Amino acid sequence: MDERPLDLAVLRTFSPLDGLKAENLHALARKTHIRELAAGRVLFKEGDTDKRTFYLVAGSVVACHLEQVDAWLRQHARLVFTLTAAAALAAEGIYFLALYGVTTVLGSTSDPFQPSVIPFNIGAIACGYLAGVALVRPGRSRFTKAVVRSGSDNAYGIYLSHLLVINALIWLGWGHLGAVIPWPLLVLLTVGIIFACCVPLTALLARTPLAVPLTGRKRVPWPRRGTTPSFGMKILSFPNGGVVHQAAEN
Repeated sequence: MDERPLDLAVLRTFSPLDGLKAENLHALARKTHIRELAAGRVLFKEGDTDKRTFYLVAGSVVACHLEQVDAWLRQHARLVFTLTAAAALAAEGIYFLALYGVTTVLGSTSDPFQPSVIPFNIGAIACGYLAGVALVRPGRSRFTKAVVRSGSDNAYGIYLSHLLVINALIWLGWGHLGAVIPWPLLVLLTVGIIFACCVPLTALLARTPLAVPLTGRKRVPWPRRGTTPSFGMKILSFPNGGVVHQAAEN
């Protein structure tokens, strides 16, 4: 964690500090510092009794409630699975109602973002999380845990890039194989090819400056080339009730 003296101009950008008299502002500045924190660093947790005040200078702060969400999902796993299955059936029913011209009020067959699919998508994410929790329980093999970790690291990148592979397969005439290969086998082969192509692509993109938007994870350093600059936070802290600023920067 990097800490350095505070520029007085920074204090004047925050309310109600901007209303302090000059001498009071100078006195406060002498007791205040800017701290730069690495991305993912926890500033404080629920129940902490730190009396300092924090102001965000740059970057972003996220309130995480993972413990509460995790506990609720674990306690209501059966309910989550049941509601997800019901949402899937409802979405399919609405799809066929639109397909056969009964009604399109609840969504069109050509709309991939139709509202009827949103509850299923949320449930599917929750089910995926619960599956991951079950697969990394104590006693699981190192291979199983490694597969789960790989899936977690690559899922977002695969989601974003899989259509590139599908379009490439279509362009190569992949769909014509349906006449000679049973469709369940063709689907499995397609999924295998997508994973085989998208996982290396995601690993490559994770080593570029666009790692976060394209893969959903921090930039990974190239092998044998040292570490890459990490994103960080700047914190301005005052003793006895001070101010903190966080910043994400290269």
